[in-house]
Amino acid sequence: MTDNEKSSVIRARSIVENYSGPEIRIMEVCGTHTHEIFRLGIRSILPDNIQLISGPGCPVCVTPMSYIDEAVYLALEKKCHNLYIWGPCKGSGIRDEHVAGKRKRWNH
Repeated sequence: MTDNEKSSVIRARSIVENYSGPEIRIMEVCGTHTHEIFRLGIRSILPDNIQLISGPGCPVCVTPMSYIDEAVYLALEKKCHNLYIWGPCKGSGIRDEHVAGKRKRWNH
């Protein structure tokens, strides 16, 4: 870690630990967020007025494959012009060959 990165971490930690504003509730949307928050010990430095809430899960991770298959079918067979995809969709079954000739719009 560079000196600049260390300085940024120290500053961020100070801001969080000394926060005295109104209560804040932050939802962890993705299980990876929850895992990293736990791994890095972030909960242990939060003051009482900052609450983390575990959310429903990442839209990619919790979407049944049948929904994704249906979306690909509709995109290819119903001649839609755009296929909107959340994130890189690794392991989702959506590959470039599924959407050949379509404009993909990746939402990160």
